[in-house]
Amino acid sequence: PAQVALALVLTLGAGLMLRSFQELRGVNPGFRAEGVLALRVMPPSAEYSEPERLRGFWDDALSRVAALPGVSAVGAIHLLPLGGSNWGSPLTAQGREGLPEVDWRVVTPGYFGAAGVPLVRGRAFTEADREGAAPVAVVNQTLARRLFPGEDPVGKQVSTVFEGEGSWVTIVGVVGDTRDQSLATPARPQLYRPFAQRSTGSMTMLVRTRQDPAGLSRAVHEAVWSLDRNVPISDVRPLGRVVSESLSQPRVLVLLLGGFGVLALVLGAIGIYGVVSYGVAQRSREFGVRMALGARAGDVLRLVLGGAFRLAAAGVLAGVAASLVLARLLASQLYGVRPTDPATFLGVAALLAAVALVASWLPARRATRVDPMVALRAD
Repeated sequence: PAQVALALVLTLGAGLMLRSFQELRGVNPGFRAEGVLALRVMPPSAEYSEPERLRGFWDDALSRVAALPGVSAVGAIHLLPLGGSNWGSPLTAQGREGLPEVDWRVVTPGYFGAAGVPLVRGRAFTEADREGAAPVAVVNQTLARRLFPGEDPVGKQVSTVFEGEGSWVTIVGVVGDTRDQSLATPARPQLYRPFAQRSTGSMTMLVRTRQDPAGLSRAVHEAVWSLDRNVPISDVRPLGRVVSESLSQPRVLVLLLGGFGVLALVLGAIGIYGVVSYGVAQRSREFGVRMALGARAGDVLRLVLGGAFRLAAAGVLAGVAASLVLARLLASQLYGVRPTDPATFLGVAALLAAVALVASWLPARRATRVDPMVALRAD
């Protein structure tokens, strides 16, 4: 029973994590990762300390990459979605209460098109949103819904610590939500600022292509280095891999618990087989007498299997009690699945029952083949 209980606990944990992992894989990140190459470009701060020179570098780099064959869109953002980093700030709004924290991003005008983030209302950034022009911002749907419920946010003015005290920016557009911290975390309020008005050093360039993104890597490197060979480029990978890598922790948990679960199932099956085999050997005379008195093979088979199932049932009951504790410990790691999900509990219990049946079938069949005359002469 102890082995069966352990097998149930570990298999249930693996089952819950697997269902959670499947739910996470189905989450829409809010952007289209297919066909996009991501690479981190880091102009040296010593050489590009002047904002005008930094903006000039990025204007030229994006233009040269956009001119490459097969490139359909190109843009850049200073913190990549699902990249593991975040800049946050309280947000104030004119004429109403603000928000305690919003995520703050700097993007170039082509970012939304390259990332596949849909424009919902208003407009996206343009080349006209430069230094000296009216400061503008684009917000996501979550920010618009929380800060301006039932209203059009376009034209409203807001501010964050990154703009400086008393500096207001005008919202010109609303875009779709993206999952930036993790796929399991609901979309947070987010504010975007145009790079030409709020320049930052390193940025992640996104290149949307009609061919294999990895095959475009060399050409993009050369396009950037044609401007400055000293500019470091790192983290070159398809955007789809960024999404996949964000699932690395739940994937490891699934594999870890799954491996232990399979091992526990094998040990449980061996334990049941050994116990039932030993019981059959000890009761061989009893089975012979039963068959000599008219018992059929099916009767003996049911007798042995019934004992095996009672043994397994005791382990399942103990395992269910222990699993309720484990499930609550796993609750923080689950997404879209309740820790006490009945389908998973029933599925694992059915699997344990099938393992018990298979493990006890061979010794049970052996019990039906006991020769009554041999068993009686053994007295």
